[in-house]
Amino acid sequence: MQDWNQRAKQFSVWLPHLQAATGVLLEALKTRQPLSKGSILLDLATGTGEPAGTLHEQFPECTVIAVDNAVNMLHMARHRLQASPAGLYLAAMSGQALALLENQVDVCVSRFGIMLFDSVDQGLEEIARILKPRGGLFFTVWSDPERMPSMKWCHDAFAGKIPDDAMPHLAKATAMGNRKATQSTLQSCGFDQIEITEHELEFVFPDFSAYWECVIHSGIMQPQFEQLPPAQHDDIRQQIESMAQPFIKQGRLQIPHAYLCIRATKAVV
Repeated sequence: MQDWNQRAKQFSVWLPHLQAATGVLLEALKTRQPLSKGSILLDLATGTGEPAGTLHEQFPECTVIAVDNAVNMLHMARHRLQASPAGLYLAAMSGQALALLENQVDVCVSRFGIMLFDSVDQGLEEIARILKPRGGLFFTVWSDPERMPSMKWCHDAFAGKIPDDAMPHLAKATAMGNRKATQSTLQSCGFDQIEITEHELEFVFPDFSAYWECVIHSGIMQPQFEQLPPAQHDDIRQQIESMAQPFIKQGRLQIPHAYLCIRATKAVV
């Protein structure tokens, strides 16, 4: 998987493309989970501080705790949120071993984080532990591989050219896109009242070159490129550019990515 400590600074180039998912999470939270002054909101795998920053703006009377196990990501988050008033706290913490009390948190939110846990089951059980009875979990995950064009381009371009253990982790990143399996996992980890809705993020670039610049600057394919001699790097670019051609519309590269917004409640036993 990606080393998010190494990718922290470069990852910020993707943030504008993910922001719409924050809006979907907030809307789900506002319509389903009543909050009051002093409620505790946990942003799990916050990365560079979103949606923690937006949560704090929208719910200023609540306490927001933002955690990530990549320390360099948290450094970036602190830089981005340095002007934030009291009530927003950042902490280095694994989502699978949260240093929080049982039944402490009212709401847990995660934007494209839970799906990348080494053990999703362990992470969900830990979330259930720290949530108050009937506390809410709101998170987003990527959909199935066929509806994730840019991830699949990367996977297909490197297939057969690098060792299997160096391949992009397409299956891992999209595993929770299986609604039936994800609902069953949530139920077995202590959640009920599960709702799953589908949405779309469109990554828009002026042209393929702008997209490729973003790819290179973010280092998202660096682990794969390191497996190939430099002479083959341009072949990968050309192959992916060919795959991207059907997504050029009105002179721009428009890449739709399907994702799920999942809402669940901690079951009361």
